[in-house]
Amino acid sequence: MVPNGQIPPNPMFHMRRFAHISDSCINCGQCEELCPMDIPLALFSHAIRTEGDATYNPKLGSAPYKN
Repeated sequence: MVPNGQIPPNPMFHMRRFAHISDSCINCGQCEELCPMDIPLALFSHAIRTEGDATYNPKLGSAPYKN
């Protein structure tokens, strides 16, 4: 929560946070239940994970390939 009289965090803080946790999200929806603004957080996490999986190999959150 942001104390009265203070500026909220930069929106990029939240985007970096989503990118950081997207590989561990199991899409349980708990983040949406706790969000006081009803933001579809699981949808954002899923979109970031999908982009990462399409871009990087091995997939996010998986063990690296062994040769």
